[in-house]
Amino acid sequence: MKVKLGISLLVLVSVCFSIAESKCSKGCDLALASYYVMPETNLTFVAQVLQSNLNINPSTIVSYNKQTIANENSVQDGVKASVPFPCDCINGQFLGHMFEYTVHSGVTYMTVAQEYYANLTTYQLLQQYNSYDPNDTNTNTNTKLNVMVTCSCGNSLVSKNYGLFITYPLRPEDTIESIASATSLSVELLEGYNPGKNFSQGSGVVYIPAKDQNDNYPPLVSSTSGLALSHRLAAGVIAGIAVGAVAILLLLATCIYFGCYRKMKVEALLLFTASKGQHGR
Repeated sequence: MKVKLGISLLVLVSVCFSIAESKCSKGCDLALASYYVMPETNLTFVAQVLQSNLNINPSTIVSYNKQTIANENSVQDGVKASVPFPCDCINGQFLGHMFEYTVHSGVTYMTVAQEYYANLTTYQLLQQYNSYDPNDTNTNTNTKLNVMVTCSCGNSLVSKNYGLFITYPLRPEDTIESIASATSLSVELLEGYNPGKNFSQGSGVVYIPAKDQNDNYPPLVSSTSGLALSHRLAAGVIAGIAVGAVAILLLLATCIYFGCYRKMKVEALLLFTASKGQHGR
């Protein structure tokens, strides 16, 4: 009886903690990346570094940027191009997509993060997902580099009116007020999707509701379930609830265990007493 209760308790705790630790269960079909176009950068290169199973090309990028990019052969420096990519649930922990970049000799993590991927990723993420040595110039040619870009699928606790989000790298000139003004969104909404984020820090990424190719805000799909890296607060609430449930279940299981154990001891004592009484006669 004790062994069975112990095994049941272990299984119960394992299941509950797996629920508490999970940050996402699925991604969404589409997210956007805000790519800051630097001098001598063209849309062919942008489509190449942000290529995915969506099979984007320069024309695809133009279709999401009709107001800022007239055609694929005419892109002004400093334009922030919205580029589509799929948003996946990475190992049940956060939302993102792993791009693949072919490294050429002499390329460093910093170059890839800041220049080629326009700060959509970081030096730290590149180190985390690669064993590539940027100082080894002899073996770097044609090496495949994993490039993680995080994303968001929305949050029904904030609003159900927005289901498409852009991963936006913060720049030194940005503030939450300037971004709210440029996007015609409220400061409160931006804060809701980016809890605890400092929009004036000049680095890192935030997640902003975005318009689709028809210039509309698509609503949140009800089946979407996931959290971006910046949604730790919401994840913490969910984890807190799950941990609370674990505590209650542990208490209940403990009470049942000791209740059964005590009952067994009492029954054993009664049997022993009865047996002793019979022998005494």
